[in-house]
Amino acid sequence: MESLGRTGLGAIQGKGGSLGLGILSWKDRLSLENALKSYRDQNFLSLFDQTHVFFAEQSPEDHALAAQFGVSSSGADENLGILGGFEALGQAMQTDYIILVENDCPLIESFAEAKKQIEASLRLLSKNDVQVVRLRSLREPGELFNTVDKYKRMHGNSVSSFLRRLVRPRKAWGLAGIAPYVEEHPHDKFPTQVLMTNEASELGPIYKIDTRFLNWTNQSIMMKREFFLNQVIDYAKTAKTTRRVNGFRNLEIEMNSSYWRNNDWFVGVPQGVFTHRRVGNRGY
Repeated sequence: MESLGRTGLGAIQGKGGSLGLGILSWKDRLSLENALKSYRDQNFLSLFDQTHVFFAEQSPEDHALAAQFGVSSSGADENLGILGGFEALGQAMQTDYIILVENDCPLIESFAEAKKQIEASLRLLSKNDVQVVRLRSLREPGELFNTVDKYKRMHGNSVSSFLRRLVRPRKAWGLAGIAPYVEEHPHDKFPTQVLMTNEASELGPIYKIDTRFLNWTNQSIMMKREFFLNQVIDYAKTAKTTRRVNGFRNLEIEMNSSYWRNNDWFVGVPQGVFTHRRVGNRGY
């Protein structure tokens, strides 16, 4: 692994911690190339002490693409699944704080906006105000984000939504944290679930939400590397569940349990800088 230059935001802010961007990639080099171009065009990678891609079912062409963009890489010859891939990526990272994305998560904000949001997120994480920060865009979350539809069905203004809340109050309660993706003023609608922090960017406020009201996601997240490996990966590897995706643990199944909901953790939700946009084909 490469040595750290300690020139990223963590070092610059004097937080005593380094910051890295980790990318998990499996097939679909077109989406990875699209994401890497978006990072290069905004000079985004200058914010990090380390940027690293982990390739599942690696190929020489994969590593050549990473090298083309000046990014380090490692990989495995076999598919490790989502959990195994993220574990390998987390272990390949050396930084104190990490942002984890998949290969189809391009940057959609300017360098200045991304820098402000990540700086604010670092402050929240360094003070332990939150344990995880979601960096997927609120206004443009992209593909495969069906939680918004679930929220709208439960918290809409229709009679059917009212009846759903009446019949399934715990389900309604658990979806309150999705409000920032839908509502203009989510903290007004859910003042005890969606809290305001003192941080913001040009796009708007940064929220703080108890994990009782907002699910774990693998999508574009930021946290302390130690937290990820010790509290997330170590638990998910031993969680008592038989559900699998393509035969593998996928991390979201294991983490969206009482372990996540009952641990007195908080999620930071800024306006977000990444979207989810697949431009290639993984074969399914």
